[in-house]
Amino acid sequence: METLVASVSVAARQYRRAADVVFRQIGDQCVLVPVRTRPDQKLAIFTLNRVGAFLWSALEAPASEELLTLHTAAAFTVTPAEAVGDIRRFLQQLTGKGLLQVSQS
Repeated sequence: METLVASVSVAARQYRRAADVVFRQIGDQCVLVPVRTRPDQKLAIFTLNRVGAFLWSALEAPASEELLTLHTAAAFTVTPAEAVGDIRRFLQQLTGKGLLQVSQS
C-alpha cells in the first residue's frame, strides 16, 4: 500500500521550467543558462543532449513525469519502461539545480 501511495504522489507532481532560465540552441548544442539575480550566485551553463532538449521543449507547459515519459517514448520509439528512468534522472537533476520547479496537482 505504501508503494502505491508513493507512486500516486510522484505522478501528481507537475514540473515546469523555472522562469529565470534561458534556453538557446547554438549549432547542434542546446544550452540552459540561469539568469543571475544575485551577485553571490555562480554563473553556470548547462548543456542538453537531444532527449534533454526534447524534454525542455515539452516542459513549455507544466507536465507530469508520466506525460513526459509517454511523449518521449513515442518520439524516440522506446517503451515507457525504457524511458522512465532517464526522465526521472533528468527531472531530479534539473530540479536540484533550480532549473525546474515542481508543484502538486
